Amino acid sequence: MKTNFNKIFLALFIVLANFYNAQSNGPGCDPFKYPNGCPKSPIDLYLYILGGIAIFGIVYFGRRYKAQKL
Repeated sequence: MKTNFNKIFLALFIVLANFYNAQSNGPGCDPFKYPNGCPKSPIDLYLYILGGIAIFGIVYFGRRYKAQKL
């Protein structure tokens, strides 16, 4: 019971620390300079790459552990 409480407390602490240290997006872009919306930054592409890696990892390890159980 005590170890479960410590794990929950640690997870909650990490989440709250990340919220506390999160950076804002700044003042935003100028709507008169970019009437069709703000240009996308290269960081947006990293989200797709990381999502693809996450899906690949889930499928890969899921099949690997499923094969070990059989």
